[in-house]
Amino acid sequence: MDPRQDNLEEVFSYETENDELPFVTVMNSLSFEEGKKGEKFDGNFISVFDEKEQKYSYFVQRLLGQEQSESKFWVPYINDVREDWSYICEHNRLIAKEDKIVWKWESI
Repeated sequence: MDPRQDNLEEVFSYETENDELPFVTVMNSLSFEEGKKGEKFDGNFISVFDEKEQKYSYFVQRLLGQEQSESKFWVPYINDVREDWSYICEHNRLIAKEDKIVWKWESI
């Protein structure tokens, strides 16, 4: 994966018996699963505490082996709507198995 490209994206899918699950749970399962699937997604998620705001901000530090940089990071889209990872984490955002999940590597 070439980090200089602006148009990288990855469609994610998962199998479950549940109609809905928290998006964070799905990503943790995909990223930290033992075996080939976990190796492929190679995700890492971090939080940074903002002293001024007195709250955490959440980031996808790495996905598909591609680390975030000062100018680019992974952005989730759910059903073609750009989402904020911090909001997803703070509000335990649910996704349905029918939802279209796409991660895009975007410039800040």
